[in-house]
Amino acid sequence: MTNEAPEADPTDVRGLLYEYGMIVSTAGLWANVGSWGNNVVQNAIMESCLIHARNMQDFLGPPPARPRKGDYFAADFVQSFEVVVFDPEVIKKINRWLHHLTTYRYRDDDHPSWSVSEILPRIVQAMDQFLGSLDEDVAEPLMRVHRSGRALCDDLDAE
Repeated sequence: MTNEAPEADPTDVRGLLYEYGMIVSTAGLWANVGSWGNNVVQNAIMESCLIHARNMQDFLGPPPARPRKGDYFAADFVQSFEVVVFDPEVIKKINRWLHHLTTYRYRDDDHPSWSVSEILPRIVQAMDQFLGSLDEDVAEPLMRVHRSGRALCDDLDAE
């Protein structure tokens, strides 16, 4: 067994299927339990959704100048594909609040407010573009999750 990361396979969407499925699923749960509060379950769901949103931005956006071995990006599937899903300030806040233990996290005057209706539709819209650029047989495993994401966005719009 080796610790070497395999090269990205532009037909293998299993990692993306997990990540996209997690953001759609946690967004659905978040929509049902509400946003930030004292409830541990509420916070865990929201935080999970935001971390997966950041991961999707990393996948869909421009690859870093020096990617880590084993990371893969939309551009590995569709040459030159990149979409900026979130403003860099949003990602900075997610990193500050959820990815690192900082003093900012516990200041009442600087507590960010996130809404699932601001997060998921941006991912789904970017995935519309990405999936439309893929060969149908490669995109097909992702379509069930994508349809669920679209339906959830429609439900969020109706509220």
